Amino acid sequence: MYNEKILLEYLSDLKKKKKLPISLAEVLMELLHKTNYDNQIIINSTIKEEISGKLEYTVGTIDNAITRFVNSGILIRNGRGVYVSNPEYCWDRENEQKIKNISMNVSYYDGVRKIKVIFD
Repeated sequence: MYNEKILLEYLSDLKKKKKLPISLAEVLMELLHKTNYDNQIIINSTIKEEISGKLEYTVGTIDNAITRFVNSGILIRNGRGVYVSNPEYCWDRENEQKIKNISMNVSYYDGVRKIKVIFD
């Protein structure tokens, strides 16, 4: 069954691997909760203010976090204010409730680091 604590721990580990501040895990979790059934995350000023109020971060911090998620490949920009989660690192909305286990494998080959994630 769905366990938000496990998902948050996974996101914290992903942040370490992507060299992002650990504190951004909460922001990413909130953004992923906004995913619609087309697997899109629609982010406008109202959504940013809602997340910033809930997490007690500034809207600027939320903006910076989104930029960092895009630059690191965790989120993919799909238009102005529209993002999708990268399936290499994130789950889709439809299967979120079914996640019981998450495995992350990091491999290094020829100077390239590759992260593979499996959601069970």
